[in-house]
Amino acid sequence: MKQGLQWVCALALSLGLTAMPAAAQVLKGQILGVVADQSGALVPGVKVTILETRTNFQRTTETNDTGNFFFVNLDPGDYRVEAEKTGFNKALRSGVELLPNTTARVNFELVPGAVTQTIDVSASAAPLLQTDRADTGGKIDQKQLQSLPMLFNRNY
Repeated sequence: MKQGLQWVCALALSLGLTAMPAAAQVLKGQILGVVADQSGALVPGVKVTILETRTNFQRTTETNDTGNFFFVNLDPGDYRVEAEKTGFNKALRSGVELLPNTTARVNFELVPGAVTQTIDVSASAAPLLQTDRADTGGKIDQKQLQSLPMLFNRNY
């Protein structure tokens, strides 16, 4: 009887441990940045809007007192980020690619002008050095995966 109870407890414990989600796998990303004017002064109270171009998911925030904005827990995708404030031209950054567990930095320099004018800057290349995070990671595509050496034909 005692041995049967131990077996049931061990089985329940093993099933419980295998059913736990992997906490280390992060599938969300974040977009952050700073808004400044032409003189380099930080601009608080700027309305910053992101739009995921495939799903039309949209979120809006305002820059804080130091001109910073943050969008966290975002699904991977292609985003368009725009910043606008009265007295300045509307600035737009399209083609911002957000991968899982990454941070995309989008900084704006607002130019004084009418609100009807829009400055569109395309994000064509990712930065070589990402200073927003201390962790490292990478993306392996299908071509790289197929070119890896396989160890199934080794005789030791």
